[in-house]
Amino acid sequence: MASTFARDTGYEEERFELPVSENFKCSICLNVLNTPKSCRNNQHYFCSGCIDEHLKNSHTCPECMEELTPATLVQPPRVLLNCILELRIKCVIASEVALSMFSLADFKATLMNVALHLLNVKMKDAGLR
Repeated sequence: MASTFARDTGYEEERFELPVSENFKCSICLNVLNTPKSCRNNQHYFCSGCIDEHLKNSHTCPECMEELTPATLVQPPRVLLNCILELRIKCVIASEVALSMFSLADFKATLMNVALHLLNVKMKDAGLR
C-alpha cells in the first residue's frame, strides 16, 4: 500500500528491478525506505516522511515503543544506506526521454534533469525559447 501523507514516504516495491529485502522497508508504509531514519537503540528503520508524520501524534517508536522524538532519530548505518542506494528503480517519467532504470542514488538527480528537459520542450513548443 502506497503512503501519500508525506513527501519522503517509501517507494513501491513494484518499481524495482528485483525483489527488495524486507530489511530495506519502512515498517510504517511497508515500502522501500526513502531518506531513512532510525530509532537510536534498536535500529528500527523508517522513511523520514513516515516517521515525521508518526511523531506528530506519538513520542514512541512504532516498533519497540521506546521513547522517540525528532531529536532522538539517528542516521542508519552507512552500509544500509549504500545498499539501498544501489537498488535499481524504474522511472516511468524518464522512460519517455532516456533510460528507464536507475540506481536509487541517481534517481532523484535524473528526475530533476528529466523535469528540466520536459520544461524546456514545453517552453520551446510555446515559443518561449
